[in-house]
This record gives sequence, C-alpha cells and structure tokens, in this order.
Amino acid sequence: MKTSKALTGSFDSNAIYELAGDLHTYADLAEALSTVLGKEVQARGLSSQEYRQALAQAGLPEPVQAIVAGIQDDIANHQLEVEHSDLDRLLGHAPLSLVEAVEEMI
Repeated sequence: MKTSKALTGSFDSNAIYELAGDLHTYADLAEALSTVLGKEVQARGLSSQEYRQALAQAGLPEPVQAIVAGIQDDIANHQLEVEHSDLDRLLGHAPLSLVEAVEEMI
C-alpha cells in the first residue's frame, strides 16, 4: 500500500485543493470489475426517473433520493468533471489505476 505525503506534509491553511482523479464511466468500472472478478460485469444505464424508483425501492427517504439522484444527474451532465487536480502532488505519486483501486476494495 502506498503512503501519502498529504499525511505528513505542511499545507497552506488558506488553500483550496481539488482532489479529482481520472475520469471514468460506469462502463469503465464494469470493465475493471470484470478484470478483478474474472467474470463479466455489465453496466446498465438508468434514466433519472428509473434511478429514483430504484432508490425508493431500496428504502431511501425522498429527501435522500433527491440528493443522490441529483448527484447522478450532475454526473450525467458532466457537471462534476474538473480539468485540474492537486491529487498527484498531494499524494506524492500517481493515484491507483481503476483496476488497482477495485482490487484494493474487493
């Protein structure tokens, strides 16, 4: 496991750091899961309404459904994509690849 210099470094307390990684799609995540698990995993796209229905069926309260669905809408509309990130510099190394990250979580 790699360590982060962000844990030991000194930082300007007035700075704002953007901690974004590489951009990935749900298809990319399905491919990484397929690689790690050794079996095919497929991404399935849902409309915003279908997603809200799934959240409701999972028992999430309406206010939480609205927040989570709103985040997914922002992702679909590219609202959370950033062009600059301080992540590599703060880590002191490149972030894990998607496959490496999935391997660590599973």
